[in-house]
Amino acid sequence: MSRTRRTLARIALAFAALTVAAAAVVFAPFSFGSIDPIRIELARFRGKAVRNRIHDELATPTQPNWAGRYLWSNGFEHRYLDISGTSVFYEHRSCTGTRELVYGSVRQDPGERLRLSPSFRGDAREAEVHAGDRTDFTFSVNMYSVVWGTERFLVPAESMPQFCALASANGWNAMEYATNPRLLRADDPGFLGTPDVSGLPVVPEEFRRFLPE
Repeated sequence: MSRTRRTLARIALAFAALTVAAAAVVFAPFSFGSIDPIRIELARFRGKAVRNRIHDELATPTQPNWAGRYLWSNGFEHRYLDISGTSVFYEHRSCTGTRELVYGSVRQDPGERLRLSPSFRGDAREAEVHAGDRTDFTFSVNMYSVVWGTERFLVPAESMPQFCALASANGWNAMEYATNPRLLRADDPGFLGTPDVSGLPVVPEEFRRFLPE
């Protein structure tokens, strides 16, 4: 084989290796490491397309009552959860960048239970556990749509007992410090204050025993 052919063959092999590496970057969940920024940006690009589609669907009159744009923010951290009758997008961002990123499809089971099926899920965050019993919101593939006062929340199924307890919790475990995203309203400037809740959350019968009497 001539030198020119050998050079072309090396170039072809290098290009093939880069193609395989790029595919791995797109489809593998991100974790800490030097490749993370590239992987996250590629995933975010695809997630943006899903989010735009959700916003288009939300503009139609046929969406379920739990569909909408949800948000929690303290000004430094933000949890965005956009969900339509068919798709979901979730991103947890902090001052250091993306901590969680999820997008995929959704279907509703009886009792306002939502089954979420991620086509991408990346988590570069360690679970935050605070004093007392409170833990921060994290994405779950099983959630409930919960109305409480004038607000609506999406709550992970495994966190429903803890969410019910917020109705009587005090201090660091109180609703004031909960990080559950809630449905965005036109008159709310960004959920930087305490949610407008009164009475008890409306939960399925199986969880009512966790509500205060």
